[in-house]
Amino acid sequence: MDTPESKNAPERIARKIVADCADCDCCRPIMDEACLFFPELYRLYDRQVETGQPIAAAELRRVTRPGGIVAMANWTPEGFIGKMFNVFKAHLPPPPAGVPSPMGWGNETTVRLRLRHGFAVVGLNRRIALMRYPFPPAETVEFFRQYYGPTQRAFASLDASAQAALRRELVELQTANNIATAADTTEVAAEYLEIVAVRSV
Repeated sequence: MDTPESKNAPERIARKIVADCADCDCCRPIMDEACLFFPELYRLYDRQVETGQPIAAAELRRVTRPGGIVAMANWTPEGFIGKMFNVFKAHLPPPPAGVPSPMGWGNETTVRLRLRHGFAVVGLNRRIALMRYPFPPAETVEFFRQYYGPTQRAFASLDASAQAALRRELVELQTANNIATAADTTEVAAEYLEIVAVRSV
């Protein structure tokens, strides 16, 4: 039986494909055609792992048709994920000169600067995502280590001794921010910046 959700599923999938391809040259022909039909692009959290930030902003502008909407949710520097990245930073070599912070997309001033060309309206709101895990903080760190790209890469770049030190600090971070009331569970309030930008006509 068709439902409104099932009828809209192909459109939602196509929009996600377009958004996920936003920085891939080989996808440009597909994106250019798809964006004729889908005016809205969505990116959740992962926009921040890219290093070519000016290029990413230009691509968002390029592939969104006039009047279309770009919606993103990006971790803030002050929030839990921002604190996690600070832990990584303390244990890893510094990035090459000129590489912008991955937290830039979670800062209002930076976002307005990056989207100042081509977007008539840029709405910004700080919100909270509750991250719940059915295991204690130490196991939550192992979960991130296995499945969260930045954590995977951080551990992979360190020797065994440095990995142990990083793990200790991440467990301390999860423990200090754990607001769960049930035993052997972890719940963290992670702040993110909601961005809704309207492409100029």
